[in-house]
Amino acid sequence: MLTGFCHISEYGSQGYRRLRPMVAVSRNLTLWAPSTALLNSTNVPRKQFLTLVESGNIRIIARENWLLSRSSRDQHPWEKAAWVPSVDDRIRQLALDGFEGVRVAPPERGGEEAERIADEDPSSAEELYKAYTSRDPTFDIPLGVRQAAERAGETPSAVVRAILRDIVNHADAFRESGAERPFFLTRNPRTEFTRRVVEVLGKSHQEEEPLPSLREREADLARESEIAEQLFELVAHMDSVGSGNLVSFVNGPGHFELSKWYSRLLADIQLDGSTKLDGIVARKLLDDITRHRPGGVRENVVISALQHGADIAGLATAVVGYIIDPSGFLSLVGLGTSAVSSSIGTLKALGMIPPSYEGTQWPFFYTFGSRATARRHAQIKWIVDELRKP
Repeated sequence: MLTGFCHISEYGSQGYRRLRPMVAVSRNLTLWAPSTALLNSTNVPRKQFLTLVESGNIRIIARENWLLSRSSRDQHPWEKAAWVPSVDDRIRQLALDGFEGVRVAPPERGGEEAERIADEDPSSAEELYKAYTSRDPTFDIPLGVRQAAERAGETPSAVVRAILRDIVNHADAFRESGAERPFFLTRNPRTEFTRRVVEVLGKSHQEEEPLPSLREREADLARESEIAEQLFELVAHMDSVGSGNLVSFVNGPGHFELSKWYSRLLADIQLDGSTKLDGIVARKLLDDITRHRPGGVRENVVISALQHGADIAGLATAVVGYIIDPSGFLSLVGLGTSAVSSSIGTLKALGMIPPSYEGTQWPFFYTFGSRATARRHAQIKWIVDELRKP
C-alpha cells in the first residue's frame, strides 16, 4: 500500500474536498500544516479527523509555530490558519508528547534558496513570472501559492521570490514526510510550478541521497496524477449516495483492497504505455464489477432455506420449481436438515444457482460499509455509468 503526501491547504477548499479519497487510497496520508477551519469543506467531521490522526491514518507535519503556537496561527495573514481549540489543542498535545504521527518540521530554507535561484538563474524567474501572470493552465500555480505571491508585493522580483520560496519548501516538505507519492491535486502536473518542485526534489542540498526517481519519472507522475484525480472524482460520487464510515473503512479489508486495486491499475497503465487516460478509472472498475455479477436473491433465499433445515434433495427439487415458479420458492423452509455450505456448493456446481459475487469489494465496503449484494452492485454500476456520461 502506498503512502501519500499533500500540501493540502495550497489547493483551498478543493484540496479539502479530496481529503476523504486521499485517506481511502493511502496506507497513511501526510498533510502539511492542515487548516482545521477548512475541514468544514470536507465530509470528514473534526472528531473523525482526530481519530484518523490518532490511529496514524493521517499524519501531520508543520513548522513549530503552526503546530504549537495559537497566537501565531491567530495572527497569520491567512484567515483559514485560525486556531480551532477542539482540534488544534489535541494536535499540539500529540506533538508535545512525541507522537510519531504529528511532527515539527525543521526551519525552512525556502527564502534563502529563492534568493540564490533568482540571482543565479534569471530564466527561472522569467518563466515563473509568466506562469503567475498567464491564464494558460499549463502554467497553473496552486491557489495558496498565488495568494502568498500576491501578499509578497507587486514587483516581478517579489512575486518570483515568493513562488520560488514555496517551490523549495514544497519539495522539502515532501522529502521530510518520507511518503512515496505526492498528490498535486491537478490533472496537469506538468505545470511550471510542479515541474520545478520535482526538479528540486531531484537535487540534494545536503549530503543525503537525492531523489532522482521523481524527476526521471516525470511522465509517469503526470499519468499518476491524472489517474488519482479520476479516482478521487469516482469516490466523491460514491460519497454522494453511500453512508460508509471512513474510520471503519480504513480499518477493514476494503482499505487494503482499494490500495492494491489502485497500484495494480497504475502498474498496468505504465506497462501498457497508454496515453489515452480519459475515463480509464471508471472503465476499469466497470469492467471489474460487470465480469463478476452477484448471485442476488436466489442464492440468499437458498441459504436462508438451508439454515432453516432444507435437505439437499428437497432443495434441488425446489430450485427447479423456483425456476418455473419463483413465487413458490419460500416453501423450501421447513424441509429436512443438511449442511449449508455443502449444499450451496453442490447447487453452484450443478449450475442451479449463480455463484456469489467474486469481483472487487472495495467500492461496496467504501460506499455501504459491507460486501456486495445485488442491489448494491446495481447502485455502484449506476454511479460508474453516471460518471462516464459526457
